[in-house]
Amino acid sequence: MTEHNTVSHLPHLRPVGARHGITLLPGQEVTTARGHANALGELPWIDFRDSPDSWHEQVEREHGLLSINHPLSQDLAWQHPLDVMPRALELWRVSWFLERTATAPWALLARWPRGTVLLGGSDYHHPRHGYLPGTPTTWVAAEDRSPEAILAAARAGRTALTTLPTPDAPALVRREDELIALEADGTVLRDLEGRARLLHGRRVVIPAMGEGPYRLESATGELLAISA
Repeated sequence: MTEHNTVSHLPHLRPVGARHGITLLPGQEVTTARGHANALGELPWIDFRDSPDSWHEQVEREHGLLSINHPLSQDLAWQHPLDVMPRALELWRVSWFLERTATAPWALLARWPRGTVLLGGSDYHHPRHGYLPGTPTTWVAAEDRSPEAILAAARAGRTALTTLPTPDAPALVRREDELIALEADGTVLRDLEGRARLLHGRRVVIPAMGEGPYRLESATGELLAISA
C-alpha cells in the first residue's frame, strides 16, 4: 500500500488489515517528474527532492526494498540516471495488458543486473480505472503472512507474477533447478534469450532451461506469467 510522497497512511495499515483479515505491506511511492519508485517497508519519509541514489541508500539502510516503477510506461517512464541499480524492478504493470505481446520489458531486463527482484503492479488508485488491485499479481514465497516476512521474501527474490490473483490463472514458479508451470496446457515457456518450449498439461515440472527470468506466453505470444 503506497501513495505518492507521503507516509501518512502507514499508521492505519495494521489495524485496517486486522479488521479485514488481510496483510497490508507498507510503503511509499517516491514521485518526481522523471520517474517513480516504490520504497517498501515501514520506512521514514523519503525526500523526493534528493537524488534517486540517496533514496536507494536510505531504503537499504532501513532494510526496505526500492523498486523502479513502470520504467517503460508512456509519459511515466524512468528517466533518472543511477550510479547503483535498485534491488527491484516493476517489470509488469497494468498498462501492459493493453499490449501483452510487447518485447520492450525483455529488452530492458537484458540490461538490468542479474538477480533483480521482479515485481508486478496494478497501480490501482480508484474504482473508475475499471480494473481491480492485483492486475497483475505478485506472489511471494514467505515464511508467514506478516508484513516483515513478506518483505524479507521479496528482498530475497522469491517472487512470481501472474495476470490475476485467481487459482485458474496460469502461473510459473522456480523451485531450485526446476520450473513448475500451473494451468499451463498449450502455453509456451520462454527464457530470457528467447528459447521456447511448448507445454502440455495443467501442471508441468521441467528442469530450468537457459537463462532466467522465465515467462509463460499464450500460443499467440501474449504474456501470462513470469518467474525468476
